[in-house]
Amino acid sequence: MKEEKRKGFSRLLELAGEKKTLIVLSAIISSLSVLAMLIPYISIYFVLVELLEHATNINSINSAYVIRWAIMGVAAWELVLSSCMWVVCAPTSLHSVFYMVPGLNCQTI
Repeated sequence: MKEEKRKGFSRLLELAGEKKTLIVLSAIISSLSVLAMLIPYISIYFVLVELLEHATNINSINSAYVIRWAIMGVAAWELVLSSCMWVVCAPTSLHSVFYMVPGLNCQTI
């Protein structure tokens, strides 16, 4: 019987051979980048929830809570801006794998 070819990520890892770590590393870096990009929006959400819940009585706003989320949002935004190389580094390392593995091209996958 004819052996069925693997598909998807498992096929890519099979073709990559000894360069599997670069592919896995690029996937991890891409995932971390996406998570880092979400943190500023999450912090804005929590600050707005606190402000809107206490809109009628401004004195009851938990200022430490708001400041903590604001600092986390600004720090995360700075992390995103300073680490834009995450977005560039992950696909670049994956792209370089295609040139390191002999015989690997778009038709092979």
